[in-house]
Amino acid sequence: MDANLEQEWAGKPGRLAALLYGLGGLAFLLPLGVFALTGFQTRYWADDYCFSAALKTDGFWQAQVSFYQSTSDRYAVLPLIGISEWFGEHSIQILPGLVIVLFLAAVTWLLWELHTALQLSIPRGMAFLLAGMGVFFVLLQAPNRFQVLYWRSGLLTYLMPLVTISALAAWILYGRRAYRTKRLWPYLTAIFLFAFLSAGFSETSTVMQAAGLFLGLAALLWRRQWAGRGTALWLAFAALAGTLLGIAVLLLSPSVWLRQAHFAAPPGAFALALTSLRYGLDFALDTFKTQPLPVAVSLAGPALAAFTLPRGGRMKISLAQAGLAGVGVVLLGLLLVVSAIVPSVFAQSAYPEGRALIVPRFVLTGTTMAVGWIAGRVAAAYLLTGRASRPLRLLAALALGLLFLYPLRSAYLNLAEVQTSQARAVAWDERHASIQAAIAAGDQRLHVAGMDSVAGLMELGPDPDMWVNHCAAGFYGIESIQTDE
Repeated sequence: MDANLEQEWAGKPGRLAALLYGLGGLAFLLPLGVFALTGFQTRYWADDYCFSAALKTDGFWQAQVSFYQSTSDRYAVLPLIGISEWFGEHSIQILPGLVIVLFLAAVTWLLWELHTALQLSIPRGMAFLLAGMGVFFVLLQAPNRFQVLYWRSGLLTYLMPLVTISALAAWILYGRRAYRTKRLWPYLTAIFLFAFLSAGFSETSTVMQAAGLFLGLAALLWRRQWAGRGTALWLAFAALAGTLLGIAVLLLSPSVWLRQAHFAAPPGAFALALTSLRYGLDFALDTFKTQPLPVAVSLAGPALAAFTLPRGGRMKISLAQAGLAGVGVVLLGLLLVVSAIVPSVFAQSAYPEGRALIVPRFVLTGTTMAVGWIAGRVAAAYLLTGRASRPLRLLAALALGLLFLYPLRSAYLNLAEVQTSQARAVAWDERHASIQAAIAAGDQRLHVAGMDSVAGLMELGPDPDMWVNHCAAGFYGIESIQTDE
């Protein structure tokens, strides 16, 4: 029995291993499906009215110009909102689930390209498992999940760039083995434009994108003996050029300096670096202190997955090499976390808001999982020898299988969030229908039922001149709107 099991597991990746990874991927898909179901209850909140009102009032192209000049420098957000509204108002309900699918696809692609580039021995099934695990923990531990997933303005500003950054990194790694150096110009142009688009969502993600590209270029310049290095350098330079152009466009927007007038002057370079480093360390330490179970699972999951790799996927690695890799991953993660915090410190001299912290959360989750993976590879290299390898591998597989109960538990607990969101959506729909009926009857100054604010987002209030009311009036095409209480 043991011999047959050993032979079965030792395939590439082996049917039992593939089954384990596939079941794990499905287990992490379930809570993501619950998040998407909750997202289907998304409606227009706060700034959503403003974006849609601008598009309805000025038209698609003029709205881009007006918003860039007076409201927001984030030039990639409003175009996507405009495109989504070509499919009707209900498209806002599809966006959370769609972005989750795109996020999962981009991270899976990135893991597969990292496997190919760095010879990590990650089977396709395991890449899907680790991607599902990573996306799940990023969303589960989001400091304000409502604002980054169930609110369109926050979703496209802070979560969508994580999709594009993951895809950009995967594209560069893919290109270094798929594109010919003599025919690079079309691909360089495409990556330049994609990086420019990715840089237009928010300053938080854009600075991190630039930092990641600088670090990637440094690694490519240092590692001279690497297949496809020349192509990768050209692609990374193109991506960096697109990113830097995006930063320039962000900074040149008059709206940036209009907003900056409401805050204190930016700190000096030394104070900026020191405060950002302190906030970055605080963010990481607070995560470990307040969310020990998710951190432990996100660390143990990749470790057990690496430990259960089929025999052909294992390789010897010295403790010194593993230690150096681990320190390198942690330092890289810290630099990227700090880079994502720099914009908030520069603009507001303050700790980032919850929705902006989804960007460093993405980095911290990836760093934790990478450290777990390295630990699992080291443990497998030294422990899976001789007769002891069979029972140890079985125990690790059993432990990994038990770990899959965690996302199932999370899916069950988050069903309550679906019910709460459904009740809020029903109330919004009823008010929306009453507003449309009043408009059809010729009313232009409306008094409507009030709703409670949610997740720090302002709702309509009794003052018709309040900014949310003003945007909602533009959204509905009426003179004014206010609540009765």
